[in-house]
Amino acid sequence: MLVAFRNNDSNTREMWLAGAPGGGAFSKWTAVSSTEGFLDMCPMQGPRLAQKGLTDRLAVWSARGAQDTGVVQLSTSANSGDSWSGGAPLGGFVGDEPTIAIGPSGRIFVTAVTG
Repeated sequence: MLVAFRNNDSNTREMWLAGAPGGGAFSKWTAVSSTEGFLDMCPMQGPRLAQKGLTDRLAVWSARGAQDTGVVQLSTSANSGDSWSGGAPLGGFVGDEPTIAIGPSGRIFVTAVTG
């Protein structure tokens, strides 16, 4: 089981993943994002996860803050969440509360609240 969450210690925001190998206790913690730096506010939601294939994982979140426009970020993992790419802007997509889904053909869909 994997759970993604937003950490905000001392207003330094990062995205993390908690893992419970084999359905046991949560004992594995992995950084999904590189730090986004000091932010005096955060979006209401943390990252969203999707699984593509046996070992590929995807995470999306909004970088909205006092100095950010709300660029949607994407981080990838090719090893079941053991390590992550750190995150990068998803094209020019700006929005809050992004979510992600994988269609039957493997196509990736990302939606967000805009405006």
